Amino acid sequence: MFKYIFLIFIFIFTNFNVYSKSSDENLINIRVTPSRIDKGIIGANTTIITQKDINKKSYSDLNDILSRESGIQLESLYGGIDGAKSSVKLRGFGEYASRNVLFLLNGRRFTDITLGKVNLARIPINTIKRIEIIKGGVASTLFGDGASGGAVNIITDAKFFFKNKVDVIAEFGSLNSNKQSVIFNQNYKDLYLSGNFISSKSDGYRDNNEYDFKNEKFSVTKIFDLYNLFTVEVETANQKVRLPGGLSLTDYYLNPKKTNKPTEYANENIRNIGLTFEKKINSNHFFKSDLYLEDKKQQTFQALFGNDYMINYGINSYNLKNELQIPYKLLNKRIVSKLGLDINKAFYKKKQIIPSTYFNTVNQLILEPWISSNLVFNKTLKFNLGYRFHNYKLNVYDKTNERNKLLDKNQTSNAWSIGVTKRINNSSSIFGNLSNSYRAPRVDEIVNTSATPTVNHILHQRSEELELGLKQNFKTLDSKLSIFRKNIKNQIYMNPSTFKNENYDPSTHEGIDFEVNKKFFEDKINVSFNFSLNDSYFSEGNFKNKKVPNVAKFTSNGQVEYNLDPELKIYLDHKYVGNKFELGDEANTKSKKAKSYSIFNIGINGIYNGFDTKLNITNVFDKKYYDFKTYGQVYPLPGRGVMLTLKKEF
Repeated sequence: MFKYIFLIFIFIFTNFNVYSKSSDENLINIRVTPSRIDKGIIGANTTIITQKDINKKSYSDLNDILSRESGIQLESLYGGIDGAKSSVKLRGFGEYASRNVLFLLNGRRFTDITLGKVNLARIPINTIKRIEIIKGGVASTLFGDGASGGAVNIITDAKFFFKNKVDVIAEFGSLNSNKQSVIFNQNYKDLYLSGNFISSKSDGYRDNNEYDFKNEKFSVTKIFDLYNLFTVEVETANQKVRLPGGLSLTDYYLNPKKTNKPTEYANENIRNIGLTFEKKINSNHFFKSDLYLEDKKQQTFQALFGNDYMINYGINSYNLKNELQIPYKLLNKRIVSKLGLDINKAFYKKKQIIPSTYFNTVNQLILEPWISSNLVFNKTLKFNLGYRFHNYKLNVYDKTNERNKLLDKNQTSNAWSIGVTKRINNSSSIFGNLSNSYRAPRVDEIVNTSATPTVNHILHQRSEELELGLKQNFKTLDSKLSIFRKNIKNQIYMNPSTFKNENYDPSTHEGIDFEVNKKFFEDKINVSFNFSLNDSYFSEGNFKNKKVPNVAKFTSNGQVEYNLDPELKIYLDHKYVGNKFELGDEANTKSKKAKSYSIFNIGINGIYNGFDTKLNITNVFDKKYYDFKTYGQVYPLPGRGVMLTLKKEF
């Protein structure tokens, strides 16, 4: 690995041109938060999706947007309506991929401390200003725990919407699906008001697959001036999902819509409040403090091993994020550093009601000081250096005596990264990064889900990663190519033979991401294509050289966009996901893998009688498929579907 690093630096410094001019253009702002992000982290493989990109394409939800990006594998157990019960995979993580991709909303941690999947339905796409997808562990230094695979930062901040408007959106489609949304942004002198009201329902593709979601969110921002802001926001979200479970292959081929779990369900209720303060100290110094309080309750009913289980989860948490941006000079070079302190505290309680009553309680406290610095050597050469220290304290209490500690754990980790961007000419640049990242165990990985709770002594997961890439931007063609290699130690997983969470043997993840976009006939036709190769295998231990389960080696996405006129566009999408060993098959002995599949979609966007209109036809050829298989059970995904969206702006 280090010989490659050496060659990178030789290339950079043989092209080094001393440039000491101090000007505003040399001040590279590294705020990857709503108010002042530009181009992501220097040296990182970053994809920026703007509001314009979202509006001009036939996306149906955030789930749909992410699934079409290179290097992303999406896993949906129950149809993924609005993104419910879906996982995003980056960098070849298998079973617990969702624990290694950190979601943020306006720079604030959106992923919680449990194994529960992120509820993307809470973020309607019409409220999104931009999406930043940062691939790889380089994201860990800036965002912290859980970003070993990468991070997705979704920005909806009201202050971006200077235009007063109210959007009313109605969606109707197959499976008795319907969704109504009201989204507003209003400016009253120095106050910005924003909010949304959402109601979404669907019968789902399978039996016992109904979905019901409601969300209300409101925020007010006091603008003292462009860089001095105070925001208060409140949100409620209520989601009900019926869980049809898996099917044997025999049942799947006979009737993919059936269920063998007619009683299972999961409910989720969220209440939160956020306070954000941004202060411009002087012309170059910025301070931001963000406090987020959340009360989350979950209830699940499942039939396992011949018994019914009713389990209630409760999480009370607060997250405090403080950031200070400081520019200075070192050796006559302009440097902009960002200093931060993240504090995450949570109280978790799990109570089983059926078949017997017990509870587990866990207190978690995480302290993370960090620094990220951008160095500009000249107009063509930029560096980023980052470091984060992680202190993790966990207390687990006895089910019968909450004063009796089963575990009092204190563990530390750290993350660091080096990123570099070198512009070769006006159209081409190279980038690269070297990073070391970590993941702390989730609370429900530490405590076993049994009537006699036991504590799993799990080590922090560690990853080191090297990535190199090339970007090219021409008048009618954009492309990006990157290669990466990631070594992981102590990856956390659930051992199927012991039903305990443990640490995997070391694994290696190698891959290639390629994407290209080409315009034809004066932008009448736009063709985009991306391709990913991901080879993930165990490098040591009993499964040495065996493939990591639940990771497809090949994926690709393609789209043709035809602009008939400024108000009418037609899209044809294609998605391919290769086969993969089923979850639990670390030995790669099962001959029947999770099958590869190809899906075609058609979209039509236009303006009709003052309404923004979208018509999406998904899975045009009614392909029977699934993207998750474990222990012989598969989870079928929807056949052909039609969705009509009408949007009116006032």
